[in-house]
Amino acid sequence: MRSVVVIIDGWTDAYDDDTADLRPTWYRLAAVGTTGLVQWSSQLVWYPEESCHWLELFSLDKVFTANHQADPPLGWLQAHAFDKIRSEDGRTWCRLHLTHLYQQRDELLFMSPWRTGQTADECQELAKALANEWQQDGWVVDATVGNGLLLSTQQAFRARTAPLERLERQSLADHLPSGRDGGLLRRLLVTGQMVLNRHTINRYRSASGRMPLNTPWLSGVGAVTNHLAALPLNNSGRCWTTDPVVAGLARLAGYRPILWTAEEDEMAHHLGRMIQDDRHSRLVIHLTTPALLARHGLRQQWRERVAWVDRMVLQPLTGLLDSDHDRLTVCSGYTADEHGLGLPSVAVPYVSATSRQMQRRSFFWQRNKPGQGNAVSPALLMRPGPFTLGDE
Repeated sequence: MRSVVVIIDGWTDAYDDDTADLRPTWYRLAAVGTTGLVQWSSQLVWYPEESCHWLELFSLDKVFTANHQADPPLGWLQAHAFDKIRSEDGRTWCRLHLTHLYQQRDELLFMSPWRTGQTADECQELAKALANEWQQDGWVVDATVGNGLLLSTQQAFRARTAPLERLERQSLADHLPSGRDGGLLRRLLVTGQMVLNRHTINRYRSASGRMPLNTPWLSGVGAVTNHLAALPLNNSGRCWTTDPVVAGLARLAGYRPILWTAEEDEMAHHLGRMIQDDRHSRLVIHLTTPALLARHGLRQQWRERVAWVDRMVLQPLTGLLDSDHDRLTVCSGYTADEHGLGLPSVAVPYVSATSRQMQRRSFFWQRNKPGQGNAVSPALLMRPGPFTLGDE
């Protein structure tokens, strides 16, 4: 018996019910199987883009609440995803992004890195230049981690930072690093801006009409104690995601993370072979693009993406699960109208059905709509086997 769980950030929209034509598979699963709401905790302080819901899905929320730091250790988790953490290594890690600041009246505003058209090669070269500048302060830049850059130091470091994912059109002055060591991070940002300003890549970008990557941004500063890195959770399964922080959480929870560094479109083409070749009891698939499009106000593109996910991911999955008790569960990580800001919804809809239920003729459908049912915990969502008593 296999269990496939698909978590889609920005999949549902509280302000738009007219989406049945965009995702017929989602509505079909609700009609033939089990549906309801996933009840998230409202006590966690991680933003959705920093994987608040993944802490609960992987049953790590109490672990991180008990070991709370000034900043969620997103850099450490990203490093853990790439297997860069050693048991004797007590380094402090943080994420490094490159973006563009533009002036509006008397403020400097952030532009999302997804709008800047930056390439992996450009990021690698600019990161190396920053490494040469920052090494005198004891910082090491790791520019070899695929779709994410990392910064680390041997110093114990505490600061509060804002994740770049939620700073589109926000003011720099309102989101500068704070806390005990916030001043040191602000100094790194200033020296980094000077390095980027004089770099040949940015001069070439400006000359060719492209926005220069004029600002480095640091977030998710922290470390995780060694006993956390060795948690014996013993989960068997795999987690496919394009988010390195989610991959780090998956690895910490005992899953084998598959960090997909290409586009989600290419990822979908590989799902069929993976499902057929992989007989692990659990497979978790994480998609993020619907939330990204919603956050940038691209409403029509969001609708097109939702339809693409249903057609290219969910519909094929229903045909690939062949055993009667194989189960497909789909859940919205958070709703599109939240745009990934602040705390996630207290409850979001899920649908779940076995292969046998998917084969039912329409005459026997229960005709429930997504979300119409009892609330369940995130831990139950990830559990293989029957979902709730009587759902068969």
